[in-house]
Amino acid sequence: MDYSVDLLAFKEREYLSPAQAAAYLGIALSVLRAYVREGVLPAAQFVRGGRILVRRSDCDAFVDAHRVGGSAAVEASRQHAGGAA
Repeated sequence: MDYSVDLLAFKEREYLSPAQAAAYLGIALSVLRAYVREGVLPAAQFVRGGRILVRRSDCDAFVDAHRVGGSAAVEASRQHAGGAA
């Protein structure tokens, strides 16, 4: 699977198709669909039976929440850095 994407083009779009969101996140389309189905990644369907769209900001939040070490570790390191200064 080719994960190379034009990230600048994605940065300008508020909503992504499932294929675009999968490429943006660097995951397989089937994994993205499972995440949406399980409620792990929010998605919108404006018309019943219509296209499913994923907000780019939700993709960014998903990445932030699933960083190695988690957001709690990031917050702890920020507090530690602030206390050491």
